[in-house]
Amino acid sequence: MATLHHMLTHATHIAYQCDLLLGRTDLTTLQREYISAIGRNAARYQSIETSEADLVQRDGWHHTLRSPLAPIKGYVEILLMDAGGPLSLEQRRQLVTVRDHCDHMIGISDAMIDAAATMVK
Repeated sequence: MATLHHMLTHATHIAYQCDLLLGRTDLTTLQREYISAIGRNAARYQSIETSEADLVQRDGWHHTLRSPLAPIKGYVEILLMDAGGPLSLEQRRQLVTVRDHCDHMIGISDAMIDAAATMVK
């Protein structure tokens, strides 16, 4: 079963891809701003310093897991539409990797929410 640890691992991979992208010199200002925002939202997961069992006991724990994912996914989709300027093949590949990690995180958080709901019943 997917766990909080898996989510944190995906968030680390997203932050890493953002660091790689931000190290490039061929980004437009808008692309740089969006990638920075993606990285900041991925970094929010680093502040989750608790076990999965402790996390699900907190009110609003699902919000803690899900809220950074919407802007990550949104900014990636905007960038992939070339809204901030054209992307190189490598930039596009890195952003697709970020999107894939985000999709995995959404699936993991959904599974955790479903499992917690089942335990309550």
